[in-house]
Amino acid sequence: MKRLIALPLSLLLLLFCLIPVLAEATVSFAAQNGSSSRNRSVAVDITAKGDAALGAVTVTLNYNRSVISYRSVKSDDEVKANDSGGCCKVIYLCKNGRQLKNGATLFTVIFRTVASGTSDITYTVAECTDSNAKLISVGACDAGRVEVRSSKARFTPKKAGKTSGKAQSSRTARSQKNKASSSPERSGNPADPGKYISRDGDRLGAVDMTPSEAKKEFDATLPLLVTGFSAVILALLCFWLGQKFHQYRARKKETKVPEE
Repeated sequence: MKRLIALPLSLLLLLFCLIPVLAEATVSFAAQNGSSSRNRSVAVDITAKGDAALGAVTVTLNYNRSVISYRSVKSDDEVKANDSGGCCKVIYLCKNGRQLKNGATLFTVIFRTVASGTSDITYTVAECTDSNAKLISVGACDAGRVEVRSSKARFTPKKAGKTSGKAQSSRTARSQKNKASSSPERSGNPADPGKYISRDGDRLGAVDMTPSEAKKEFDATLPLLVTGFSAVILALLCFWLGQKFHQYRARKKETKVPEE
């Protein structure tokens, strides 16, 4: 009987030991977008979100140095940066661990705009640990973008006056062309599939989930699935033990010698 009880309990204990491994915490990162005119500063926030208390992480940023140049990095915690022109390595440290459940800005990178154009802010994440120096799984790493406008582009209002019929028809044609150009189209960025954006870069919404969003959804539902599966296994084990115990009692009564 002792062996009968010990085997299911051992399996149950092994299952509960595997739960923390299956429900391992992950941290996702994102680089925010920025825009400015030439010869000005622009700030790009690096944010993170997850269930762990982040203690340290190394982020290596890549950018187009013909459009922007690195100037500095700032943070409420300790940061160290080393830029080599087009590649900036930032080491973030937080002794007490940064809570990321609601999302938080780890640090802000300040760039100087050099020329008009667009620079993607891509990066890699390494050595991501919690406050106890334990490695944390890295989830999605969403890239950002910096747009630099030409400082010469200015709007000069025209004097009010009468509009001829030809000018009016030309203006109507331009208006219809602008409406067509602002219609949503699927983004051609491979890092952001399934999104619709306008021609001026504004995000209008999502028609399906990207791989990074699907991974976030899976990471959020995995602990619930593991908990439900564990509850079902526990109920089945209790039912099985109950049946075995009743069978054991019945056999014991049958083999009991009747009193004279």
